[in-house]
Amino acid sequence: MSQWYRSKRFWIIVSIIAVFVMVFTSGRYVVKCVELRRDISALKGEVATYRAKIAEDSTMLENLKYDEYIEAYAREHYNLQKKSETVYILKD
Repeated sequence: MSQWYRSKRFWIIVSIIAVFVMVFTSGRYVVKCVELRRDISALKGEVATYRAKIAEDSTMLENLKYDEYIEAYAREHYNLQKKSETVYILKD
């Protein structure tokens, strides 16, 4: 009877230790999983930003095929003018 009690006590202690080891081991992976999910959501935000930038650049590239657009773009962004024009730059 004494040996059975020791054996049962031994297995209870081993089981408790095993449960603690499993909780602490899996706990690290849970934290790592949460961090990875946060990183994934941040990267998805970057993907959306870059896709919007690609769409904007594609529109710009499409518009640059036309000389009228190139002239208007140069006038607006680089303050270019024709020889006979006077340009007034108003800053906000």
